[in-house]
Amino acid sequence: EERFIAPTVFDFKNDFEAFKSSELMADELFGPLLPVYRYRDLEQVIEFIKDLPTGKPLALYAYGTDSRFIAQIKTRTTSGGLCINDSLMHLANHELPFGGVGNSGMGGGYHGKYSFDRFTHEKAVLEKVPALDESILSKPLLD
Repeated sequence: EERFIAPTVFDFKNDFEAFKSSELMADELFGPLLPVYRYRDLEQVIEFIKDLPTGKPLALYAYGTDSRFIAQIKTRTTSGGLCINDSLMHLANHELPFGGVGNSGMGGGYHGKYSFDRFTHEKAVLEKVPALDESILSKPLLD
């Protein structure tokens, strides 16, 4: 049996109440489902993102050309990844880490070297040479 979910855009136009109360917004989405809301009040959107019931989003997608809007999204929201004017390339680019923060993942991301770093423990090893004259460690530096 083949399982397939066609890429689907859920267009809420500018109906914020329908958007925020949608089942799509009740949990993280893992699939080709893209809920879209055309905002009127940026402050309302930023507060919505900050108060998501799922916590900080795994990925945040924002579309626009206004530099003030983009700056606000970059500086006032937190997410595992932020993608401006695209919804795929940050996942496809193995030079960028991809992963969540808070309830949305272990943090730090994965992909390429980031995967290796994420699942590798750096162990500190200090080996003392027995012949070291320990008396130098307790002498004052200045006499």
